[in-house]
This record gives sequence, C-alpha cells and structure tokens, in this order.
Amino acid sequence: MSELNVFAFDATECPHCHHSVDTGACSQGDANPKPGDKSICAYCGEISVFADNLQLRKPTEEEANEELAPSDQFIREIIRRRTKSLWKPMSPSEKAH
Repeated sequence: MSELNVFAFDATECPHCHHSVDTGACSQGDANPKPGDKSICAYCGEISVFADNLQLRKPTEEEANEELAPSDQFIREIIRRRTKSLWKPMSPSEKAH
C-alpha cells in the first residue's frame, strides 16, 4: 500500500455542497495543490478543480469528462456510498456558523 500524504491549505469551499475544506491527501506526487489539480470532496464525493487562486471551482465540461485514475474512482465511490443516505447540502444558516 502506498503512503498517503496529508496536507493543509487555506480554507476553501466545495462548490457543490458548500462545506469548508482545508485539508487534503494524495497518494502520489506533490502533496500541495496546484492550479488545475482535481479534488474529491470528502462530504459529497463530487469533483472540483483548484483555480489559479487555489479556491475550488466546479470543473469545466472537458475537465468533468476526463477519466479519473482507478484509485480516485475507488475513493469517490466509497465517499458516495457512505454519504448517500446522510449527505445534504448546507443551508445558508449552517454555512454562516
């Protein structure tokens, strides 16, 4: 099993579910996110992309159609199954806290 590199970064928000994100992990390459890197939200399992300012944004249609690495597909499927019955978008009042 490969080592998982955990890293922290300035808080950003998942553009899909609006949860705050400030930590990530990767199993290969540089642990710090770069513009264009993809991210899988641990709350909703959706894919986002780090913008030039390292804030998360929804992927373009082209980015969304790019195939994920098998390990990323596996991680995404686990998150989606785990959260399918529990997940809900944050309401504006929850987001304000």
